[in-house]
Amino acid sequence: RLRVLCLHSFRTNAKILETQLMLRGWLKRLRDSVEFVYLDAPYACSTEEALRQDAAIREYFPTESYGKYREWWNASASGEYARLEATLKHVDDFIVSNGPFDGLLGFSQGAALACSLANLAARGDFPHRFGFVVALSPPPPRDPRLKLLDGARVPTKALFCVHERDLVVPAAATERLYQKFSNGTLVKCPGSDHAPPKFSGDSLPLVAAFFAEVLQAPPLPPPPPLSRQSSASSPKSPKRSLNIAGASHYVKGKNGGLVREGADLSSAEVALLPTLQPVRVVEHRALPTRPDGRPGVERCRIVEPVRGWVSRRCLKSVADLTSEEPSVVVSGGPGPPAL
Repeated sequence: RLRVLCLHSFRTNAKILETQLMLRGWLKRLRDSVEFVYLDAPYACSTEEALRQDAAIREYFPTESYGKYREWWNASASGEYARLEATLKHVDDFIVSNGPFDGLLGFSQGAALACSLANLAARGDFPHRFGFVVALSPPPPRDPRLKLLDGARVPTKALFCVHERDLVVPAAATERLYQKFSNGTLVKCPGSDHAPPKFSGDSLPLVAAFFAEVLQAPPLPPPPPLSRQSSASSPKSPKRSLNIAGASHYVKGKNGGLVREGADLSSAEVALLPTLQPVRVVEHRALPTRPDGRPGVERCRIVEPVRGWVSRRCLKSVADLTSEEPSVVVSGGPGPPAL
């Protein structure tokens, strides 16, 4: 299945976006082919800011049931986005710990962020690569650091969906952003509400065809090296940040660590963990001596972030992270010693 990182709208949150996609039929239609992963924006709105949210949102998605409203940035009159760098670092950290992701999906402000991330990644200014982006009613980003104001076009495959009479983000505004993508599809849906479009009616064949295409696309190549950039022209590339809370080891192998269901090397593969992925080991086991007399390989059973067995040679204690990886900022504390 495709793994898609989902980014919510201005002053809502991840739980609200999941509910919106469920009510609009996206989850039911795509549940067999797409795993949706939701991320909260780093900034939680104050009570006063939450009260300025649209009355319909406050009625249908009250903070008492859905949690605090959040935002990715807040625009000034000049178009500069407050907290933009914190948002980019927040997304980077999440992808390092929970990725990779095949594509991005966003609604409204989250869709503007998704388009911006696809653009930065294609330029080599964001350390992850995305095969596609799904943008639901996005306004065109105005901050020049997101590099969507020049004449260059974005090559990432993209699907844009907007209501024809959207009262918050006019369809014409979304269409201007769509024209920045050289491989985009635009779907205009009837209606005037500012919400994810329904996965039904005339739009259904176009949306279904888009996901059918990306499912058949070949795997993405590794991301290009980050380009050199000045702090005045674009966001700084932060040090890689890892939260080792609860972990006992991390993946040290340059090719990652292959997790299998059982300790035996012939058991089914579960996942390939990326380099520097924190893990929690709960058991060590040496396999029987090999027929040629060499000692059996040592295997470790892990329970986080997935359950299975991985080679001991791929792992190293989290105590070594700070000294051996100077480009990594370590947060959180290690878990209990491995058994």
